[in-house]
Amino acid sequence: MTPSEREFNSYRCWTYPGWGKNWVSVIHGFTGSVESIKPWAQFLNNQGYSVIAPSLPGHGSKWEDLNETTWQDWFKAVALMGAVV
Repeated sequence: MTPSEREFNSYRCWTYPGWGKNWVSVIHGFTGSVESIKPWAQFLNNQGYSVIAPSLPGHGSKWEDLNETTWQDWFKAVALMGAVV
């Protein structure tokens, strides 16, 4: 397992394998969560796309965690998803 794969595994995310070779990342907004984008992810998956829907750093836990993250942390997480899939 590469360092990128280990870091990727530390993020909570949903993956929906499709039958095509194309991947789509569905990213939630500032106050959102993976639950809020689940319908989009499932729709795209039903169209044949493989979909990854990560929970961005600081989200899905306590508010103090969000207070300690920056947009750079979110950007890194999204970039890492693209590098691993």
